[in-house]
Amino acid sequence: MKQGVIDYNSIAEIIRGISSRKHNGELRIEPNDHLVTLLFFKGRLVDVIDSKADSTAQLLDKLAQLGYSTPPDRDIQGLTFGSVVQMVFTINEKLTAEKLTEIFKELILDRLTAIDLSVGKLFEFENKVVEFEREFAPQLMVGQILIELDIVRTDAKKFAEDFPGDKLLQIEKEALRIYTNPFKPIEEQIIDLLIGGPLPVSILRSRTIASLGGFISAIQSLCAKGLLVVPDQNIAQNKSAEISEEVAGSSAIEQPLNEYRQEGFVSYAPTRGLNESELVKIFLLNNICYLYLFVIIFFPFIAWINFFDYF
Repeated sequence: MKQGVIDYNSIAEIIRGISSRKHNGELRIEPNDHLVTLLFFKGRLVDVIDSKADSTAQLLDKLAQLGYSTPPDRDIQGLTFGSVVQMVFTINEKLTAEKLTEIFKELILDRLTAIDLSVGKLFEFENKVVEFEREFAPQLMVGQILIELDIVRTDAKKFAEDFPGDKLLQIEKEALRIYTNPFKPIEEQIIDLLIGGPLPVSILRSRTIASLGGFISAIQSLCAKGLLVVPDQNIAQNKSAEISEEVAGSSAIEQPLNEYRQEGFVSYAPTRGLNESELVKIFLLNNICYLYLFVIIFFPFIAWINFFDYF
């Protein structure tokens, strides 16, 4: 069992050591009055357990924010975390295993970056067989962990000052229309949410599947591309009133927010469908394909007709 003091300067070395040796085990850190346990499987991070946090409640809250159905408290009393996960997966037909894994990844990284390592904390690592949700848990590599820690450590404070939770953001639709480069998945999520109008940063954060570091990077990237702007004051005030009424009148979202429900069917509206230049490319490509099919079918037909006429 390895013991010592861990902080922002030493955590990279400690995690790299676990990863390079492909250890199975628990890295236990004691920040203040509680215990945080990092579970590693073959050197990869598969879960973070905070003794002061309810992992089941965090998962169900996130699923509800994303518009998925969650079982009532009475149905999950006494159930293990794994059993609750299986129940959630069963009652949500549109919840794929990949999406559930992404949600797990967000929650795990957010619990990790919540640990304040600005001052050294006691830690111990024990080699042992760990129990975790094998079907849906992500297996995070050391690079992913360190990038997340670095972004949150260096940018989170300034981001909170520049983008407080009640600050409204909206898409610059003209800039989006002429933008031709591909977006990252988290950027597409944010754009899809903002197509209908401005939303506060806190709502955007809750309705996207991304860790804090991933969300910060996506907002910064979209702003740098000129695709995110702050609406004028009148629009902002009206939208704030609408959001307040919506929150007051409903405690849950009825369906996933990146889908648009109409008269009994649901259709997905992809972000790139709004990009005019890409639509032109698709239109030209389709026409070329149709022309090619016409040529390879029509010309042999004419040739056979001429052949029979000759004889």
